[in-house]
Amino acid sequence: MDSMIRATGTELFQAEAALQSICHLKLEKKAAYHVAKLTRLVEQANHALQLRRNAYIKAHGVERDGQPGSSFEIAPDSAAWQPFQDWMREQVEAPIEIAWSPLTLEQLGEHAVSPADLNALGPFLAEPPTS
Repeated sequence: MDSMIRATGTELFQAEAALQSICHLKLEKKAAYHVAKLTRLVEQANHALQLRRNAYIKAHGVERDGQPGSSFEIAPDSAAWQPFQDWMREQVEAPIEIAWSPLTLEQLGEHAVSPADLNALGPFLAEPPTS
């Protein structure tokens, strides 16, 4: 399956928990592999976004409690807060491509899946064909 899923960072974050939930279903082997790989790719993309966020905070923030070696933060009342918010908005709204095809309802079989999980999948769930 050489398809491409186009999503935003926001959609990645929303889909990750739903995919992890679906990973607990007992699916047919090919469907299970598809879900597992898609989950892994979404987790990797989310992790990359988190690393960029952490690097930004370290570059533009201050050490928490002023202690060397502690974590960094950008306080809401600091001059760096609004630029950080603008930067984060750009990051989560930017298109991200996942080199895999979306799930289909057929792959989920007869398993009960919550409407909330289906909704959270967004572009990671293919629209069923209309008849």
